[in-house]
Amino acid sequence: MNRKQHSAQDTRARLIAAALAALRAGGLHGLTLDSVAKTARVSKGGLLHHFPSKEALAEAVLRHLLGQFEQQVQAHYDQDTTPRGRWLRAYLRASFAPEAVLTLELATTLLLALAEFPGIRAQVQQDAARWTARLADDGVPPLRARLLRLAADAWWQDQMATEHPATPAERAALLHEALRLIDQE
Repeated sequence: MNRKQHSAQDTRARLIAAALAALRAGGLHGLTLDSVAKTARVSKGGLLHHFPSKEALAEAVLRHLLGQFEQQVQAHYDQDTTPRGRWLRAYLRASFAPEAVLTLELATTLLLALAEFPGIRAQVQQDAARWTARLADDGVPPLRARLLRLAADAWWQDQMATEHPATPAERAALLHEALRLIDQE
């Protein structure tokens, strides 16, 4: 990779980090091109060079978050040695991990982006289809795998919407029960 490509990647990474900070601070309405450019120390023209619209920036943030979640799942997958249900266990462990603050950001970003930018729906559908296919070949009955994946996805929404998120003990108990259901005959 040449210096110019590295610089462009660095700028895009700074812009995505600034967009995430804006989303944390003010939701999708706080995600303005001006605020992101200012936080990333990039001109608005520079931001528009990389992301020609707010929707393009939101899509990049979503791709970034989905990629980070994929990395978390992969790390859990790599540590698991039991073939049956390996992807599903990894997905659940990443979703219910105590440090899974990213999942709340991801859930919030997904919900807000879907409401504001209907074009992002295709990206979300592709990600869901990829997970559905991966989990369908995981050795767990497909309906059970889908149910558990949907439960993990709903977990994020519940934690985002509730005034009193689950305690660490409740989180661990929910994960334990979900993992138990994978192996149930």
